[in-house]
Order: sequence, then structure tokens, then C-alpha cells
Amino acid sequence: MSVRRMWSLFVVASVAIAIAFMSLPASASPLLTEFAALKDLASRSVEYGRAISDSKPALVEFYADWCNICRAMAPTMAHLHETYGDRVNFVMLDIDDPSVQTQVEEFGVRGVPHYALIGELNRETGDHDSLTTLVGRYPDFVMENYVAQLLDS
Repeated sequence: MSVRRMWSLFVVASVAIAIAFMSLPASASPLLTEFAALKDLASRSVEYGRAISDSKPALVEFYADWCNICRAMAPTMAHLHETYGDRVNFVMLDIDDPSVQTQVEEFGVRGVPHYALIGELNRETGDHDSLTTLVGRYPDFVMENYVAQLLDS
């Protein structure tokens, strides 16, 4: 086979692959979808100061844009936010944001995603009771059980 023929086959194959890739729907790229879900959640989250001053329990998620597990958990967290958002404050804090370093230290964040589940405001002490901390990836039903426990506290 001549070099010219090999080059032609290479060009045709490259164009075919490019066309096939470009014709994929956006949902075919889970990383893009998960990243978009993570950014959407962050934009809809309750501000930390407001959540802490509110009497409702809170789920504080420490995340990072570069964190694959954070992105993979975004659909689960979106479902929880939609289901329980009227009864639980969902807070998202980007650990790479210098303005949240106080909270990162306060909650002892050593890995992401880091979830701090904080109970209702204790009227006697004026503080929220910290219930539990989770780090890493959890199945949907486990996260839902923790949020349900948060509401029962």
C-alpha cells in the first residue's frame, strides 16, 4: 500500500471519528453533565452564614471543581436538594475558595467531598448540633437515609 493511500485512509478515518464524536448528545458525556450539575448545585445552595443562623438543619458539602467524586455525587445531591430543600439547608463550599478556609479548618476537612450534617438550632445554646461527617462517595439510598435522620434529630 502506497503512502498516499495510507494517508487518505487516515484522513477519512479521522473525519469519520470527528463526525461521530460531534454527533453525540450532551448526555453522552457524563463528566460534562456531572460538572454542570455540580455548578448548578453550587449556584442554588444556601449561603453558609444564612444556613447557620436559620433554625433548619443543614447539609454542608465541601467540594472542589476538580474532584471526580464530587462531580459523580452531584446528581444524588441534586435529587436530595429537590426532595428535602424546603426542610434542609443545602450549603456548598468550594475548598479552593480562600473565603471559606475558616470553615474548612472548623470542620476539619481533609478530603472531598466532605459532608457535614448539622442538626436544628439548639435554642438553649444558640448553636447547631453537629450530627455526623461523611467523606467520599456514598450510594443514593445511604445519603437519603442520612438526610432523613437529620430531619428526625
